[in-house]
Amino acid sequence: MRYEDTELPVVLDVGQIISFHYFEYVKDFQGVGESHDFWEFVYVDYGEIWIQADEERILLCSQEGYLHRPGQYHNIYAAGVFASVFIFSFRSRSHSLRHLECRRHPVSRWGKDALAVLLRTGKEFLEGPYDDFGQEKLRWKPDVPETAGQLLKNRIENFLLLLLQESREDAQDTADRHYQEPRGRETVEKVTGILSENLYGSLTLEQVAGQSALSQSYIEKIFKKHLGTTVMDYYHRLKIARARELISEEELTFTEIGDKLGYGSIHNFSRVFKKYTGMTPSGYQKTVQSKGLL
Repeated sequence: MRYEDTELPVVLDVGQIISFHYFEYVKDFQGVGESHDFWEFVYVDYGEIWIQADEERILLCSQEGYLHRPGQYHNIYAAGVFASVFIFSFRSRSHSLRHLECRRHPVSRWGKDALAVLLRTGKEFLEGPYDDFGQEKLRWKPDVPETAGQLLKNRIENFLLLLLQESREDAQDTADRHYQEPRGRETVEKVTGILSENLYGSLTLEQVAGQSALSQSYIEKIFKKHLGTTVMDYYHRLKIARARELISEEELTFTEIGDKLGYGSIHNFSRVFKKYTGMTPSGYQKTVQSKGLL
């Protein structure tokens, strides 16, 4: 048999990583604007933020990202809610990134999985803290394996390639998307506004539909498309984001925080808190106090 090579073209290549952050922003946070000669990707893990991109202000909701191009002026502002944001920056000469730059990107389940792997890999190999605004140079942890650099590079490239593939698939349905997108975005903003205004209560999907004058099925469909989650899941994420802020302030007991957010009992509050953070309220409080892992 005569075997022939199959070329594996390189569509996207990341040369160096510059920064690696996971920030938690209080509801009145305002960043310091900057511009630099490398790429920067911003992803909202939960909550929502405003970003500045040159002269434009853009609302990024949970599970949305934005790729700032080199040289673009950018900044971050709180949107009135507690938010967690994953940011990494890198150098690349790949022209394919031009298809992703300066656009809001809803991140799919596959993309979220890739980001989670990237975040775990970075925390495994790179020294913290990861919320240091003044970080100028990343440092490897002692005794990292020789594969660490390439693994981190591959994780970044894998996520960006997924984003690129999904972006091009979406572009094939441009006409339909342009017709539906404005109404979809308006629905998301309207419903997230209702949820944000009712953190200290207990809404049902039926009540949200009634207040927004939209059907439950339509709201769920739009949330799935734009945010990759359900309305109630997003609602609980907002509540737990607020809970984390209240715990950090150390002015209320866990029972008081649970009651304030409409969870009724400390048991129910602790169960939901652990579901969304992986920690109990007391465990999270210790983490904040010790400034350890986020």
